[in-house]
Amino acid sequence: MLDHHGLIGKGRPVEDLLFSQGSFQRSDLPSGMGLLEVVRAVKPTILIGLSGAKGIFTGDVLREMSKHVERPVILPLSNPSDNSECTAEEVCKHTKGKAIFASGSPFPSVKMSDGKVMHTNQCNNIYSFPGRLYGALTRQGTISGIGSQVPRNERSSFFYVLLQRYGSRSEHVWTKKSHR
Repeated sequence: MLDHHGLIGKGRPVEDLLFSQGSFQRSDLPSGMGLLEVVRAVKPTILIGLSGAKGIFTGDVLREMSKHVERPVILPLSNPSDNSECTAEEVCKHTKGKAIFASGSPFPSVKMSDGKVMHTNQCNNIYSFPGRLYGALTRQGTISGIGSQVPRNERSSFFYVLLQRYGSRSEHVWTKKSHR
C-alpha cells in the first residue's frame, strides 16, 4: 500500500499510520518507495487506484506491469474521471492492449491500430459491495471472486459479469466456499 509519502514499509513509524494502514505495512521493503519502484520490486498482478491523484499510473508504471504480467489488471477507481489514476486509452497504449481495465468512472472501449478492441469495465458498487454485504450480514462463507462467474468465452477482457445477468450472484460469491 502506498500513500502520499510512498510505500508504507519498513521504517515508517506506527504513530504516522492511520488505523487501517497498519495491517498493510510491508516489513521487507523500505518506506517511501515510489509506485514505479514498488512495481519493479514486487511485480504485482493488479494495481488498484483509490487516490484521486490524476495520472499517478504513468506510462512507465503501466509498461513495467506489462513486463512481468501477461494480463495486468488495472483498476483506476477514483471518481470523477478527471481524478482517475489513468485513462483506458493510456492503459491500452502502454500495455499494448494486454491489460484488463476497470474504472470507477465510465471510459469508452479503445480500438487499437490493428482493429482489435480493448474493452473497458466500470467497477461500480453494484459489483463490489453486494457480496461483501451479504457475507457480513449472514456471517457465512468466505469471499471468492465474482470473476469466476464470468462465462469462459467472455473472460478475455471483461472483468465483471454483465449487469443483466448479475441476479443472485452476490449470494453465490459468499456461500460458494462454505458449502465445500
